[in-house]
Amino acid sequence: MKQFVAITGRLKWLGLLGLLGYLTPYAHLKLLSLFWLLCLVEIVCDWSALGQALRQLMGIPITYLSYKGKLPSKTNYQLKNSYILPFKGQWTVVNGSTEKELSHSWEIPSQRYAYDFLILDEAGKSYEEDQLSPHSYYCYGRDIIAPCDGMIIDMKDGYEDSLVDGKGSADCRAKDIRGNYILIQHPNREYSLIAHIRKNSFTVKAGDEVKQGQVLAQSGNTGNTSEPHIHFQLQAGKSFYLAAGLPVGFTHIGFQKKNSYSLFDSRPTQIGVDSVENRTYIGRGWEVENLC
Repeated sequence: MKQFVAITGRLKWLGLLGLLGYLTPYAHLKLLSLFWLLCLVEIVCDWSALGQALRQLMGIPITYLSYKGKLPSKTNYQLKNSYILPFKGQWTVVNGSTEKELSHSWEIPSQRYAYDFLILDEAGKSYEEDQLSPHSYYCYGRDIIAPCDGMIIDMKDGYEDSLVDGKGSADCRAKDIRGNYILIQHPNREYSLIAHIRKNSFTVKAGDEVKQGQVLAQSGNTGNTSEPHIHFQLQAGKSFYLAAGLPVGFTHIGFQKKNSYSLFDSRPTQIGVDSVENRTYIGRGWEVENLC
C-alpha cells in the first residue's frame, strides 16, 4: 500500500500538463488535469495522520485561549518535580530547546519544549553498517527510563518500525504519529510523554506506579520518524493536542558540546546551556547524560 501511495503521489504532478490545454489550441490536454484527483488517494490512505494534524491545528488556538495568550515559559513556570533524562548513557539533542529558534515545534504548544535524542559517534554518524536498517542505529533498542516518579496513565503498543530511507524523510507506518508511546502522570499535574518506542518492549502497563530511573521500554522507530530516536516532552495535561508544553530543566546531568554534530546536521546549535536552581536547560547539539 505504501508503494502504491508513493506512485500515485508522483503521478498527480502530471496534472500540471493539463495547463497546456488552456494555453494551447490542444483543448483535449485539459483531461490531464484529472491526475490531480490522485491527491485523494494520499488523503484517504493517510486519513489518521491527517486527522491528528487537524486536531493539532485546532488545539493551538484553544490552548492559547486557555492560558490567555501566556503559555508556560522558563521565566514564568517553575517545575513542581525533579526530572532526569529518559535514558541511560550519552545521547545527543537533535531537536529541542527553550529558545524559539531551536525549538522542536514552537508553534505547536504541546511540543514547544519537546526534545529528540539520539546517539552520535565521533564521525557524526548515528548508525553503523546498514543505514536503512533501524537495528543498525546506535540508539535502537536502548533502555528508556522513567524521568520522574509517577503512574502510567496511557500507552500504545503494537506498531511496527517505520521504514528508514537514509535521506531524512519520515515514512509513518502507524496510525498515530507518536507510534508506540507512554504517558506518565507525575505529582502536581505534570505529565511526560515518550514516543517512537520499540514494539513489544514495554516492561510496564497502564495503571502501574513507576519510580524515577525504572526501565519502561526500549527506543525504536515507530510513528512519524526518519530514524530511531527518543521523543520526550513534558506537558501540563493529558491531551497530546490541548496540553501546553512545559520547559523542563533536568537535574543531576552531565553535558558537553558534541564536536562532531556539524557532520550530522548543518542547522545552528545552542551556544550554551542554562542552569537555574540546579536544573539544566539543554538544547540542540549538546551531548547529555545522567550522573546519578
